[in-house]
Amino acid sequence: MARRPPLAPEVLRRQPRRATLVRMDRTARRDGGFTLLELLVAMTVLALVLGMAAGAIGFVGRGFERGGERIDRIEQVAVARDVLRRQAARALPLVEGVGAEARHLFEGEPDALSFVIAEPPAPGRGGLAAARFTVEAGEGGAVRLAYAQAPLEGGGERRSVLVDGPFELSFEYFGAHEPARAPEWRPAWRVAGRLPQLIRLRIRLEGKDLPAAVVRFRADAEPGCLAPPGPAAGFCRDRAGAQGAQAR
Repeated sequence: MARRPPLAPEVLRRQPRRATLVRMDRTARRDGGFTLLELLVAMTVLALVLGMAAGAIGFVGRGFERGGERIDRIEQVAVARDVLRRQAARALPLVEGVGAEARHLFEGEPDALSFVIAEPPAPGRGGLAAARFTVEAGEGGAVRLAYAQAPLEGGGERRSVLVDGPFELSFEYFGAHEPARAPEWRPAWRVAGRLPQLIRLRIRLEGKDLPAAVVRFRADAEPGCLAPPGPAAGFCRDRAGAQGAQAR
């Protein structure tokens, strides 16, 4: 077998240069851009990151929205408590008629509360007025607490919605139905000759109890008659142990 002749010295000197050129060419191709696989991987990772970022932003936005709605509903409850306290402080324990026919101008039901108040003097207003709180069904399963007020002698009614949302509202009444019995909380008050000592508005928001509004009713106010001279049947303050009061 014939042996290969040795390479000439000039050939040996050219080979390292060729190898260097090949390595530089490969390096240039590698630094010139990305392969298709690398681009697909990068785009997939970017899509995942953007998706997670969008989800986080949406979650935070919904949290802020729910927080704002809850704050608004808490403010509604605060307004309702204030209106109930102010109107109860102006209440007058009036009765209609005298003797066995005497009946308090008061209604106490789980979903309704009404009584008579003394309206402060103002242009076009003043005198006695009927105040009424009612729990009503709203839109989409919501519950409303509405307040209405009208002159006792008749006239235009003013009405406003105090609370509107996913609430559970109910009135309760504290007192004794009979003198010999101990006072207790009741869901309704249907005693013609007596008034409750306390009124409570129970409030639940989205299944959680909120502090109830408890007001003292003027059941022990000073007795007296507010009816004008005329027939015995009129509007008079309750007089314990008496059949009524004569109008001055």
